[in-house]
Amino acid sequence: MNNIISQDFWCTTLSKETPEHNWIINDEEITHHLLIEQAVIGVEAKTNCLVEATSQIASGEEKSTMICHLIPGAVPNCQLSLSFKQVKLKLVAGEGPVYITGTHSQEIEDMEGSDDEDDGMEVPELMDAEAEGESEDEESDDEEGVDEDKMLEELAAAQANKLREFTKKNKKGVAAAKPAPASKKVEPGVEEKKVEEKKIVEEKKEVKVEAKK
Repeated sequence: MNNIISQDFWCTTLSKETPEHNWIINDEEITHHLLIEQAVIGVEAKTNCLVEATSQIASGEEKSTMICHLIPGAVPNCQLSLSFKQVKLKLVAGEGPVYITGTHSQEIEDMEGSDDEDDGMEVPELMDAEAEGESEDEESDDEEGVDEDKMLEELAAAQANKLREFTKKNKKGVAAAKPAPASKKVEPGVEEKKVEEKKIVEEKKEVKVEAKK
């Protein structure tokens, strides 16, 4: 794996006087890349301009291709995204000037890559251990779920019993709270009158008995 250590602005100008530009850097320790991002025709240009790029492809063969066609007043610029390790740019038509800009990146190989690869060999074992831990957690969660169900059932039963007892107590309290039937009120002097009437009746009976004698 390469680490980018520097990214710098880069530019060049192609014109009638300097129609070509060769970009190549020989460096054994650092890898260099050129990213071409834009081509702009100068305001003083009077003719159409064609820019050609020549570079090696993956097979090592050298290839040339047109990368932009600029027209004064119609197509003044061209957005690009072309990366090269080495490239030759050439103004094949027109007098320019054509201004080409991009980014020059410098990369260095990561010397700790081998250590990372060795560490990567142990990753499957760690993943297996994590998977086992997850399965154990799931089993414990299932057991806890069963215990929770039992606890909920017991709690519901206890609440039902309390509700029954509370209902019974309320019924008893209501029955006890009912007022006793009101006793008939006895007006004062009624009983005395009855006693006197009984005496009178008895006296009359005695008088009749004596009269018969």
